[in-house]
Amino acid sequence: KKFEVNGEKKLYFSELFLECHAPMSQKTKLDIVTKAVEQVNKKYYGDEDTRRKMEVKQAIYDELEEKGSLEVEAVKEKVFKDSPQMQADLEEKLEKYNMEKEVVRPKSEATIKKFQKQHLTTDTGIEITIPMEEYNTKDNVEIIEEPGGGSTITNPDGTISVLIKNIGHLSTR
Repeated sequence: KKFEVNGEKKLYFSELFLECHAPMSQKTKLDIVTKAVEQVNKKYYGDEDTRRKMEVKQAIYDELEEKGSLEVEAVKEKVFKDSPQMQADLEEKLEKYNMEKEVVRPKSEATIKKFQKQHLTTDTGIEITIPMEEYNTKDNVEIIEEPGGGSTITNPDGTISVLIKNIGHLSTR
């Protein structure tokens, strides 16, 4: 059980008294890797690039789906393939946890489940949840881009357009 020691919650008996440390859970390792990837992505692309965030989540999902595990090296290559500097930044962040060469194998289905959907929320409060299978099928969901540009900003006022196509039935909850 964690107790507050000097303003910080710690496992008093195991860490301070016995001076031993338990290994990190697979879920914790996965959280560390995804947070590090998000931080590096945010540093270079900012917080507003929705398409880039979705691509990152897609790459992590693909890795988990294909192999059932997450190889940090493979994720680094997939997500930041065009930038050795971004790869180096990610490696530097993961070195703190000695995880730069780690293979994460989540055991729980619930741990993997959060990567099975893209969750979008607009500034007006509209929430869109897109299953990854549908996100990959460009016939059903499209984030409209400027012609010739990689930017998701399409409208003159700086707003983004999302198009949902081929809906056979619409229901409410």
